[in-house]
Amino acid sequence: TVLAASPVEMKSCKDFCFLGKHSDILVDPEGGLGIDDVLSPEIASQFKPGRREVPKLVRSNATYWVRFHIRTSFDLHQEKWLVLDPHMVDAGLYRAMPDGPEKLYQTGSQVPLLKRDIVNVRPIIPMHLAPNQFQTYYLKVRTPLGLLRLELWSIKAFSQRESLNQYLLGTWLGCMIVSFFFNLFVYSSTVIFFP
Repeated sequence: TVLAASPVEMKSCKDFCFLGKHSDILVDPEGGLGIDDVLSPEIASQFKPGRREVPKLVRSNATYWVRFHIRTSFDLHQEKWLVLDPHMVDAGLYRAMPDGPEKLYQTGSQVPLLKRDIVNVRPIIPMHLAPNQFQTYYLKVRTPLGLLRLELWSIKAFSQRESLNQYLLGTWLGCMIVSFFFNLFVYSSTVIFFP
């Protein structure tokens, strides 16, 4: 495997990190490449390193292959969530193994919310990381926006962030409802007292 982007180091990515700058990207305009094609030396050499935390490519309905490497150095197994952009229509995660690629997960916005293993607006891929390992992953995604927003979260940190978001959303909705009824009261008062 040709290494271009630096691997994600779990010792420095404890709660959250973007994968953009740690990724190599291949555009598959026709969507015809499979994992075996991508692993071939000819195709593998065509990956380009990501330059941004959230790579923004040409807007199209093309298929993209994203290659990234994760190095773990802890003594314990880690459970992480790979959180995708909500506009990713289709996403499949593979892991390179000595005896051939292993398909780990399939998700995307085309999967109904209630049929996802982790119910969230954003597609989430659970990742089980063994200690003291160096693993190469391939993510095949299709997105009409060309926005490759890939985030690696600890489950605890993501849950806390979602709880905060829900609280803020609830506060905002509460303010909007209060504002609506206040304006309705003012309008009604004006109509009654100043016909």
